[in-house]
Amino acid sequence: MPTQNHIHITPYSQGASDEGYQYRVRQGSLDQTPFIPVVMERSITAKLHVHRLLDGDGDPVQFVGDAMLLMVTNDELNALLSVLATDVWYVPIIHPDDGEDHTTYAKQCVFTAKPGSVSNVDPMCTWWTIAVEFTDNTL
Repeated sequence: MPTQNHIHITPYSQGASDEGYQYRVRQGSLDQTPFIPVVMERSITAKLHVHRLLDGDGDPVQFVGDAMLLMVTNDELNALLSVLATDVWYVPIIHPDDGEDHTTYAKQCVFTAKPGSVSNVDPMCTWWTIAVEFTDNTL
């Protein structure tokens, strides 16, 4: 399967289709570190208590997601900001060439942006970068 230089995002309500918006990914910015929710606290006797979400076998649940830096135009930035913190269909950079069916590669994810990550690249504000995260919304 070829690696592309872009991803596709479609609002969840529209279904996983090839009609999703296409966004350019900055080279070297893809991070696929799994997220494991853990809360640690100390008791009054200083004993450490660790709380984690476990699956049916007693193993910690790992949420799979991608984080990356996107290079977008002003219109694309506005479109991204309109779907922040919502469920989206996300097609990662490893997918078939354009013109082929992408729907089997689409994942249902929650789309978020890292706080303070939106910045302009040029003084005319034609191009912007935004650090985004896609967290798998299925168990």
